[in-house]
Amino acid sequence: MPAEQSPVTPTPSQQNLPKKSSYAKKVSLVVVVAVGCLIFTSWYLLRNQHTTKSISNINSSSKAQSTSAGTDTILSHRLYATKTQLTLTDLNGNVIATQPTNSTMHLVANLEDQNFLLVDDTAKTSSPDDYGGHYWIMNDSGKLSAVTQNVDTALRKDAGDSNAIGTLYPISATEVLYYQCNSSNEQSCGSLHKLDILSGKEQTYQAIDNGGPLIGVSKDRKTTYLFGFNGSALVLVSYDLSTGKVVKKTPLPATSQSVRQFWVSPNGTYVSYADETNHVVFILSISSGGTTKVQLPASWDLELWSGETAGPTPTWSQDEQNLSFAAFENTSESLVNISIPKSKYQVLDKISSDLQAISTGGSSNTFDAVGWLSNSELDYSVRNADGSANNFSQKISENMTALPNNYGELLELVDGRAALY
Repeated sequence: MPAEQSPVTPTPSQQNLPKKSSYAKKVSLVVVVAVGCLIFTSWYLLRNQHTTKSISNINSSSKAQSTSAGTDTILSHRLYATKTQLTLTDLNGNVIATQPTNSTMHLVANLEDQNFLLVDDTAKTSSPDDYGGHYWIMNDSGKLSAVTQNVDTALRKDAGDSNAIGTLYPISATEVLYYQCNSSNEQSCGSLHKLDILSGKEQTYQAIDNGGPLIGVSKDRKTTYLFGFNGSALVLVSYDLSTGKVVKKTPLPATSQSVRQFWVSPNGTYVSYADETNHVVFILSISSGGTTKVQLPASWDLELWSGETAGPTPTWSQDEQNLSFAAFENTSESLVNISIPKSKYQVLDKISSDLQAISTGGSSNTFDAVGWLSNSELDYSVRNADGSANNFSQKISENMTALPNNYGELLELVDGRAALY
């Protein structure tokens, strides 16, 4: 049997405490519940606000990583063109959108946020790089829109015009930098401008003493690189866009018939140039001033390094570890990559070609639209003598992969350094 429990005797304080009425109990319960609801609601709102901010930060961080040059994937789309149509696909070949066109479109600049600045060839001249047409923007969903008339007029500076503008360098999803040359005196050529492609708003930067043509913009879009002179000596001018001041001048070798053009890496770490006579590519470190040279075969013609012959000019990967270019021989053309850490070259692809025909504007097989899809993968086209094109993707040290040809020729989805036509 369970043990008997002694009755509990109330304490004096309990004996003297008046009993609460049922009404008072109900009121107390309602107050407690109301206060509890208020506390819970405040906590919930604060939690949601914090969560929203966290998600926003994660998305912003993720977006920054996906477009950063430090990650492997640089681009997420491929763009193809025929004389009557543009086709935008993802990297798996799925068609995102098609747009009918009245003429062949050419890529001028791959803007940030996967926007593309294009020009048509409705007013093409005899010059292979002067299309003279109208300008358009395509976004990452495939919507194609003409730029405003004032922007179109500003961009349609003929290559032979004394006020011609040079290469366009994207610095945002809608803004580009360019250098407008208004003098034949290369030591005092012109001025640096920023143009918003959508609004037409333009900013002219303070004149740069002894500044010359724009040849690069850092990947953080804070520094631009121009040719300049220190007395009569050629230098690379590093110009801070936020302060409007020159922060550095790096000596460059004098230009000659053998050394005619320089190519700055995406973050301004290196300048590359070729000695066409001696078949050597030089990699100059801007910080140290030291130079590494890569000897190439004596049979190779490096005419494309001058930028004066139609074809793919040298192109840096975003991480500055690889440099691709095309080199001619008498009856062939090679697509070549230089590994900067190894200071060695590698032939990625080789086709039959005719340099003499290309130099005189004739027809021949040739590499075209070479650009870095990622830090280790190149996209490119082979334009055939009959006008057709074959498209390929090539990972460094791996076999090439054929891309679709039925959409037309792959356009040059590069790291932002595309020529203005």
